Amino acid sequence: MLKTIVVPVAGSSQTNVALETAAVLGQKFNARIECLRIHPDPAQMLAMAAGADMGSGMAVAEMLQASQEDDRRRSESARATFDAFCKRRDIGAAGGPSTRGLTAAWRELTGNEVDAVLMRAYYNDLVVLEHPSGGGGFSALAGGAILLGCGRPVIVAGPTIPPSFPRTVAVAWKETAEAARALAAALPILEMAERTVVISVSEDSSKEAAVRHSLNQAVDFLHWHGLSTTGRCITDGASSGPEAMLAEVKKVDAELLVMGGYGHSRLREFVFGGFTRSVLKGVNLPAFLSH
Repeated sequence: MLKTIVVPVAGSSQTNVALETAAVLGQKFNARIECLRIHPDPAQMLAMAAGADMGSGMAVAEMLQASQEDDRRRSESARATFDAFCKRRDIGAAGGPSTRGLTAAWRELTGNEVDAVLMRAYYNDLVVLEHPSGGGGFSALAGGAILLGCGRPVIVAGPTIPPSFPRTVAVAWKETAEAARALAAALPILEMAERTVVISVSEDSSKEAAVRHSLNQAVDFLHWHGLSTTGRCITDGASSGPEAMLAEVKKVDAELLVMGGYGHSRLREFVFGGFTRSVLKGVNLPAFLSH
């Protein structure tokens, strides 16, 4: 079950969308939503201001003041959005575990934003990130570092509020550990959806039989969990793998996409691989990721 959801907020136009995405999912589980606002460390702000001063003609003190003002403005905006969200949905303050619907809590931390999200993710079931449009969200590098290090599934919210709990969920299936972990982590959601469509893309005709076999096994796995599931194998024609996947996701009217977060890691850095990056760039619905 998904009982606790953390939502890092930037005070952007996408903050409310991320909170509503968490609510649409969390309401089925009587979950607690933790709205997390992270303030930059003053020492980091000073270092950034000093680095940006090179040839800019603006004094470090002015840049630092501008950064502090931006943080204050965003924090006020985020808190106002959170308060309005709770009032609109009649959400009570989080105490202990609830069986009476959603609860919510506001938390503020100071420090490196990735480290702060990781620290809170360890004690939550799910992380919901703002869509990168609207001046909010995380860069691909920061979002990837969160996915790699948090040990929890991550949902990148879509650009608009989902109308309801997802009735149809698409699973981008590939025979990898990342996809298997994403599929298992998404089971609480899949069990409450009306149907699940598992989609594989075969970009190499010589491997199509193996791709279809793997797809059938994934569908069979979900059947053992009592889920209404179908499989679709796309033989990639003129379009690329990501384009073919996105076209099929749209065709089945999916309201949530589940997929493994593929990429390349080095120390704390993580850069999304081409397939993941392309899909995330083109998808207009929430994406449930696990690494």
